[in-house]
Amino acid sequence: MRKCGKWIHVSWAQTTILLFTATSASLLSGCSTGGLMARIEDERIDLAQRTAVRSEAARESRNMCWDEAGWRLHEHNIQLQRSRDRIEELERASANQWREWLPRPTFFVTLQNSLRELGDVSSDSVSASLIAPLTIPNPVSVQARTYQNALQLVQARDSAELQRRRQIISLYRLFIEWEELEKQELYESRELAGTSIEQTVEAALRRRESGTSMAERRNSIHQQFSSMLDLPGVNLVPDTGSLPRVSYEERLNGIRPGHNHGILATRLAAYEIQASLLRRRGMRLARWPTFNVSASTPPVYDSRRPDSNVFENIEDVSLFGSLVQSFDVTGRQAANIRSAEDNIEYVRASIEQRLDADARQWQRVRNRYTDLLERRNLLQARLESALRREHHDIRASEDLETVRRIRRELDNLERAKRNLDMEIWLWDDQAWQ
Repeated sequence: MRKCGKWIHVSWAQTTILLFTATSASLLSGCSTGGLMARIEDERIDLAQRTAVRSEAARESRNMCWDEAGWRLHEHNIQLQRSRDRIEELERASANQWREWLPRPTFFVTLQNSLRELGDVSSDSVSASLIAPLTIPNPVSVQARTYQNALQLVQARDSAELQRRRQIISLYRLFIEWEELEKQELYESRELAGTSIEQTVEAALRRRESGTSMAERRNSIHQQFSSMLDLPGVNLVPDTGSLPRVSYEERLNGIRPGHNHGILATRLAAYEIQASLLRRRGMRLARWPTFNVSASTPPVYDSRRPDSNVFENIEDVSLFGSLVQSFDVTGRQAANIRSAEDNIEYVRASIEQRLDADARQWQRVRNRYTDLLERRNLLQARLESALRREHHDIRASEDLETVRRIRRELDNLERAKRNLDMEIWLWDDQAWQ
């Protein structure tokens, strides 16, 4: 470097410091709030443009059968993906817990120079060292974390399974809702085509009034499919003919809650009890003396002693240990233990109430299911009788209205039965294997 006609020698250490200072300054200037606001505005503009394009572009229609929709739900549903990511995170935490025993390498670079000699920085002023101190975790805390990780992992897996079941049932309901919408459109078209002129006009007016609501229902189903299967910009048309039929007519009497039904629910309840027990255990362990052990080792590398060996002298390794016993005079630890013990009782009582409510709900579901089957059989018998009836003593219009009323009642019964089937299906562990 030349200054005022003279050459000034710049060492590698000075060059390093200058580069570090310049880099730090550029990074700090780039991380200013003004830069942050500019990036936010860029993101907003991009989102606004994409929104405008989506609102004006025609949506693609795509047919999809049940099996393909189920596969896409499993692979692309955002909630299920988050559940899997959570499980993988807990698996990594459990598998890598042994790494707490590994040393934690730390690299140091130091600059030592007097204030008046800052302009004359040499290599002797800069030193570097790498140390790897040994840490010995507290065995009590290690065991507590092991139990906690194991509990969180199995709980996350079963919670993800419950979420998967609910998502599939929601998808199934969307298929059924689309099927009912198609049936309603077909029914109205037949009613419009097979009546007199006056009745045709009246049916056309009714169809015009319901057209808006049906279009809104169709758009709502499209939106739910798009969100559930991660298909933005697509109007999914489900193939309802590929939908498997879920019915518990034949298996209703063979269902035994707690034996072949609701096993997942009992496991989730057991996790709650174990979590409360672990909390009480942790509170009690807090009263124990704290045992700490660490080891100090010489640097693995030292620029001032490049030829030295880290373990050239065993006396350079120092062990430190401490046993600390604290005494709580405020009563907080005792209060925390009592709170944890009370929480166990609350959890157990809450689960007992929940089990009783579930048992009562199952009795209601079974009784209502049986009642629906009996009513359906009676209505089917009445429908067959009305269809076979001769019209010599009853007007055809009255007979047709009777058939229509019975069919509407049968449709309502079938819809109510399907809702009960979904409730039973959720906790049918055999069906989800």
